[in-house]
Amino acid sequence: MKLYELSEAYRRIELEGDDYAIALNSIADEFDVKVENIAKLIREAEAEESTFKEEARRMSEKAGYAANRVARLKDYVRQNMEAIGRDKVQGKLFSVSVQDSTPSVVISDDASIPQEFLRHVPEEWQPDKKALLDYWKANGTIPDRVKGVEIHEGKHIRIR
Repeated sequence: MKLYELSEAYRRIELEGDDYAIALNSIADEFDVKVENIAKLIREAEAEESTFKEEARRMSEKAGYAANRVARLKDYVRQNMEAIGRDKVQGKLFSVSVQDSTPSVVISDDASIPQEFLRHVPEEWQPDKKALLDYWKANGTIPDRVKGVEIHEGKHIRIR
């Protein structure tokens, strides 16, 4: 085989898929040269992997920026709608409304949660936020004996 034919044969291996052994064995080349050429393929694939990982990190970072921008814009619209007492705006393309968010439990001190509001997970006890939220929904308050627990009720923007 000529040098350019060998190069092309090794490059085709990448395109042929998972059966590398058969493809590599089909190249008529002396063993040392074959191993070195495969090492070149490995280095090229490692560089490609590194490039893809870096690009994925960069794109993930950009997605985070976009998500933060969405949150800031929604908060801006919500604050301004609340400031003028509007809970709905009907546009030509979108309907924007301010809605109540699902209440959430925020715990600042796990150690002060009584046993009745704990659940057992493998090897430890953790606060049972669902039980705390259910109690709050049924009674309108969290028991006085439960310290370090707050129920957050907020509002959010819904775009349709």
